[in-house]
Amino acid sequence: HILKKSEYPTHIRFGPDWMALVGDWMTEWERTGDSRYRDRIMAGINSFYKMPYGFFSGKDGAFGYDPKTYKVYQLNKNDIGWIHLSVLMGGPEVAFELTHLLKNEKWNKLWMQFCKLYGAPQEVVEKEFGKAVELGKPGSWYARLPAYYAEVTGDKTYAARAWDEFFNAKARYYHTDFTMKKFEGIQSLQPLYEVKGVSTNNTAQWCLNAIELLQLVGNQLPEDNPVINNEMTAQNNADNSSINQYKTGGLLYQDNFDHGIMNWVVETPASSYSKVETKNGKLVIDVDHGATIWFNKKLSGNILIEYNRKVIMDDGHNDRLSDLNQFWMATDPRQENVFTRSGKFSEYDSLRLYYAGFGGNSNTTTRFRKYLGNGERKLFSDLQDEEHLLQPNKTYFIQILVYNGTTKVFVDGEQYFSFKDNEPLTEGFFGFRTVKSHQEINDFKVYRLK
Repeated sequence: HILKKSEYPTHIRFGPDWMALVGDWMTEWERTGDSRYRDRIMAGINSFYKMPYGFFSGKDGAFGYDPKTYKVYQLNKNDIGWIHLSVLMGGPEVAFELTHLLKNEKWNKLWMQFCKLYGAPQEVVEKEFGKAVELGKPGSWYARLPAYYAEVTGDKTYAARAWDEFFNAKARYYHTDFTMKKFEGIQSLQPLYEVKGVSTNNTAQWCLNAIELLQLVGNQLPEDNPVINNEMTAQNNADNSSINQYKTGGLLYQDNFDHGIMNWVVETPASSYSKVETKNGKLVIDVDHGATIWFNKKLSGNILIEYNRKVIMDDGHNDRLSDLNQFWMATDPRQENVFTRSGKFSEYDSLRLYYAGFGGNSNTTTRFRKYLGNGERKLFSDLQDEEHLLQPNKTYFIQILVYNGTTKVFVDGEQYFSFKDNEPLTEGFFGFRTVKSHQEINDFKVYRLK
């Protein structure tokens, strides 16, 4: 908004206004060696240095300004505030360049203070200024500020804060998980894949912060974060998102569930409310505890597993919309026999396997994990949007492939997960998995992939 006239010739915001001028003067000083442009920068720095809150000494980032002397003035002695445009419109990038050119203690103190306090908890601001106020909102767009502070000071808590803000941002600052989805609406002349939520601002700010955080605090990257380990990137999806690129060879196994469960090993606690049986050409899993139903043939090599599966919701005792899960390439590092458990979920932590769970945690998450065989269940993808959660009484056509070190999961022809494994699991057992649920499965097949 436009401020009312004050005693000063005009007004200026710390950013983008003053920082934009600094960028111009810095460039001209660097090109020509003319110290007058350095002096203009120093006139502003000396002005800010005298103020009680440094670059935060203006309400909404606004100050008085004299274009003849290049001096900046605090409009009211109690003013304290911030403006997000000081960060988003190139302020940090100008500052990073200026620091090494200027080599000035006053500037260094002011800029480090800005990086330390922007978006910081109010108790941190109060410790610095004696006022518990908000000085900027944390978010992925601003993560390069604590990252710079961490790089200069060696303070690991600020490095952790930078990565946390970058990866765990609020939706306002980060609207996409880079998952490509097929769009076939009438608005497009032909089907295409798009990434929901992409915008100019999000893309620009995400990329800037990604580049700068890797440079500043890349050695403290939290590699256990699902975003880092999620192999289902746009590149991966763009190149390999269609099941049709894989050619099947011979049919290895098939079960139409018309001869009982002779091909399956059931692990679930005994209960009068639980049963696993075949009925009308379907495998029926109706259990009130955890259950794993293993296919008793060991699989190996490049394979495609496919079947139809549905969660029944019809007011039954175990009817619960949750946990359409599956294990594959499962082995036990400690023994040859995998089928030694009671159905309790935690008992499977010691196995080595791939896991995909649709609608887990009462239909709030759809996840892909790799179990490492030492108790660690490494999370590589976590989808929580409605499109990737379960619908009641809907039959899903599920395809799982293992091919040359990559495993993929397709649901109704759409790729949900793709994971290229540096230490791939090349053999093991397949199992249906669930917890307190009523489900039906039919037309189970395993193919060799060419």
